[in-house]
Amino acid sequence: MKKLVLSILSALSVLSFYAQNEISKDEVNKVIDQSAQYQKALVKATAPMLNFLLKYEKGSPTQTDFDRMLHEMGIMDAIQNDNSGLTKEDAFKVIDAYIRADQGEQVEIDQYKKDKVLEYLNQLEQGKKDAEQLFNQVITDEKVNEFINRAQAAVSGFKSSDFIMSYDEFKKDVKKRNPDATEAEIQKAYKKLVKQLGL
Repeated sequence: MKKLVLSILSALSVLSFYAQNEISKDEVNKVIDQSAQYQKALVKATAPMLNFLLKYEKGSPTQTDFDRMLHEMGIMDAIQNDNSGLTKEDAFKVIDAYIRADQGEQVEIDQYKKDKVLEYLNQLEQGKKDAEQLFNQVITDEKVNEFINRAQAAVSGFKSSDFIMSYDEFKKDVKKRNPDATEAEIQKAYKKLVKQLGL
């Protein structure tokens, strides 16, 4: 089913790209080949996870199955060197409990760990409230309005004509960067610049 969805999305993106741009058959084939390569890479990258999850249909995966999945995905070292304090065993327990609960099984939760998680979440919430209170004390409406007024005064002091160079300066700069530019091209580019600046 997932492969079908990916194939349909790829085909739609190719058709959309083709409809928006006139491209050759070779370019379309190249895009299709790239899409196929991305699909293969996606399937290869997610295969270990899908294999692990499918074990729930056959029974009950173990920590060893979870470790194998981490190795096959190439993330075991990152998990083991993580400084969050959670271990791969903790990760397996959380995932396993979530999937079992999703399947309708009654799940027992270690009360000590539950209390620790709740304590951590409460600390985060209190930290958020403290930060918000501090922000409201430091950043008052008066200070915001003062900043806006200073910014508006600074902007209103500038005229857009102060930012435009003369045609001769523009021409000299263009010739320095592109000696082959014609007079017509330079005039057209200068007019476009002036128009974009609203002058």
